[in-house]
Amino acid sequence: MGKTRRNSRVALESGKNADTARSYEGVSERTDLAFLAFALAALFALQIYLNRRASEIQASWVEPPRTKTEKTHPELAKAMAFGHTASLVDSLTIGFLADPAYARVADGVRSAVYFDLELATDIDAAFAELYIIGGSFLTVVRNDVGGGKLLLEKGERFRNRELLEMPQAFREKYWKNAWAIPLGLAYIHLFELDDLQNAEKFYRLAGEVPGAPAYIQRLVTRFDKSGGVFEVGIRLLNFMISGATTDEAKQKLVKKRDALFLSQFFYQLNDGFKTALKKLPEYRSATDVPHKTLQKWWENYRKRTSVPDRDPFGGKIFLNDAGEVTSTTPREKVFGIR
Repeated sequence: MGKTRRNSRVALESGKNADTARSYEGVSERTDLAFLAFALAALFALQIYLNRRASEIQASWVEPPRTKTEKTHPELAKAMAFGHTASLVDSLTIGFLADPAYARVADGVRSAVYFDLELATDIDAAFAELYIIGGSFLTVVRNDVGGGKLLLEKGERFRNRELLEMPQAFREKYWKNAWAIPLGLAYIHLFELDDLQNAEKFYRLAGEVPGAPAYIQRLVTRFDKSGGVFEVGIRLLNFMISGATTDEAKQKLVKKRDALFLSQFFYQLNDGFKTALKKLPEYRSATDVPHKTLQKWWENYRKRTSVPDRDPFGGKIFLNDAGEVTSTTPREKVFGIR
């Protein structure tokens, strides 16, 4: 893990840690202090181990709600690490990746792992993967949308401020996927908050980052077209599925993509039907159309345009009481459309 984290600010400060370590060499009168430090570190490590084992033993373990005030202060954490801050961040990262608590938290509740990620990025703000992977994990797997948004916003602030002061070689080598941070925020605003305006803003920001895939910028123009947001969303989900780090995250993203695909299917079907209705003089002149008449027009339209009896997932297509074309396939709401 230490090798993976060469991109961190902690790694840039490793020379300072080495100087501190050398200052203790040959100082025999501090043996007791060294022993105490070792004992405290051992107890700290044991506590982490026992906590992990306790959660693994009980398969039905549900993480209790935690509040924001429970986050460990970064300076206190650094003091407890006795100068080994890189190892501390490694420990927090390993704990996050190995966290067995995949239960979804209630809306508005911060998951415990959020506080680990928040602390890790407080200590090592230049660790890009913590923002990218952590933000996705919190949002998709744990249902901690607020936590994922906060973490990605923190990474976006770092990208636009402190990162610009770092050497070009550092940015190109360790932050080459920086575009994934605004793209993650685009996902949250698009799918979790139904906020198309901010989704488009972050999508554009992602496309402007050096090294971003060219298709991102091309897809931005789709926001201005009727139903184009569905194509943008499906492309975004395909990207996130390809980079999912757990089966849990992948399955949830695939489910959301299927729902979005079906919503796109019915959006296009309803759009076509409504366009056809507007061409009928009796529809344009009517103030209220009985459902029986609307059903007759739908059957004529379905036969004329060869609309299938069932949707792509096997559900029976029908016209509901609100005059909307839908099907019996259960699906979640996407962009306010079910």
